[in-house]
Amino acid sequence: MKRYITTILCLLAFTAVYAGDEATYEKLHTSYTLAADGSQQYRRVMDLRLETHASFNDLFGETFVVYDPEFQTLTVNEAYTTQADGTVIELPDNAINESLPHAAANAPAYNRLLEAVITHTGLEIGATIHLDYTLTTKAGFYPALEVCEVLTESAASVKDRRIEITVPAGTELRYDPAMKPRRSGDTYTWQFRNLPAFYDEGYTPQNGEGRPVLCATTFPSTADALRRLARAERDIVKIPGLARDSKAETIAAYASYMGSNMASSNVTPYMAGYRTRPAAEVLASAYGTELEKCKLLARSLSAEGIEAEMVAVYPAYHAVKMLRDIKRFAVRVQNDGHTEYYSAAGTTLDLQLRSDRDEVYSISSGEKIDFAPCSNSCKADVKITVKGAEASATADVVTDRSGVSKQQQTTPAVTVADNSGYRLVQLPAVGFAESWGMSRLGTERSQYAEMPYVCNDEVSFTVETDGRILTPSRELKIANPVGEVTLRIEVDGSKATVTRNVSINKTIVTPAEWKSVRALFTALADRAYSELIVK
Repeated sequence: MKRYITTILCLLAFTAVYAGDEATYEKLHTSYTLAADGSQQYRRVMDLRLETHASFNDLFGETFVVYDPEFQTLTVNEAYTTQADGTVIELPDNAINESLPHAAANAPAYNRLLEAVITHTGLEIGATIHLDYTLTTKAGFYPALEVCEVLTESAASVKDRRIEITVPAGTELRYDPAMKPRRSGDTYTWQFRNLPAFYDEGYTPQNGEGRPVLCATTFPSTADALRRLARAERDIVKIPGLARDSKAETIAAYASYMGSNMASSNVTPYMAGYRTRPAAEVLASAYGTELEKCKLLARSLSAEGIEAEMVAVYPAYHAVKMLRDIKRFAVRVQNDGHTEYYSAAGTTLDLQLRSDRDEVYSISSGEKIDFAPCSNSCKADVKITVKGAEASATADVVTDRSGVSKQQQTTPAVTVADNSGYRLVQLPAVGFAESWGMSRLGTERSQYAEMPYVCNDEVSFTVETDGRILTPSRELKIANPVGEVTLRIEVDGSKATVTRNVSINKTIVTPAEWKSVRALFTALADRAYSELIVK
């Protein structure tokens, strides 16, 4: 965690504001207040200066606030725009409109949710949007105070970033120890200055590694937070007609039903106050949120005598884990000593594949589920025969992915292009790393990057032709902190042996390591080692 937070914040403290940003937050202050009765108040105050046409035409012309009017009240304290010449444009009454959030579409049970759309007026280059609003939440809607804020903003730098949390006297606040606040009584304040804008450069880490995030909560522990979900009504529901002769077939039938017969709602647990409908109601409605569908799948399988439970998946780099930063839910199913994980849509999940970046917790026990390290090896022996403009290939491939071994024979396609009597034979991509499509990479990068998983590929091609191979024997080896690539071509008249070995030993790379990533994949994409010229 300190690698991603402490180092980043030290760098950001001395980073000058990038002159080419779309906009600049002169001030971005957020505050959270938890009252003794459990009610909460969230306030956001911002001064956003617009730097480009895109900033107000596409990016920052509107502000969206989703809330539940049954439990929450939105108050716009101040809203106006100061134009470049100093003219102040007050927000007109018709600039705040309420609509159904897109996430609640086709979900009648959540049609009570509202999304306030605040349309800013008087926008131009050099104008500054000032917005100050408060969202007040009644006691009982949220089980605890939770803060999960990414400190950097997309396309806009931040000069003055402040987060303030106030809790009742004697209430413990858990937060990342690497991010120490200034404390005054029961008020905690974090102050940051000159934070650079975030721009998506592709291969962006799924969990946001490299972007500092402040997580804080009054939940005593992760297990205590998850117990709040486990306390939900525990009804047992069987879906008629899905039971089969074996457990494996029953599991497959239920998983298929979740994907084919149950629609999905994008309402998040936070929007719904972590409330879920009873499983029977979810089944009858034929749709559900991710949490509801996982609950239905787990309860239904349990009713069929199959051991199943819900799990929560977290970003591993978050030092403090609660409910608000759960990235997804899944169902853990045990069948004759074999463990499988299913999504809300009934698809199987390989959670072990990301065990170096994600952490999985049992919702019922609150305990972390440990996975064995992944090596993800692929060994392939490919035989290619070239006759004229035609080529045939067979590949004996042995893979070990997330501890599951598989051996199969495939027939990869080989391309032969005839150019004035010279044939160009394009070798197929067989290994894991080659399937990622990371061949065109920029030379510079300012953000962290992510590769799908660590892997070890050992691919050997034996090529026999009806002509003379003109490609010379050659070898290329590259080794750096990210991994290794060894490419080798050995030619003997009409025959050639081509070796393509790749080892990727880390998934999250810093901007400083990007050149190493680029060196590996540029070499892997080098046509001098993936094509043969035959006369």
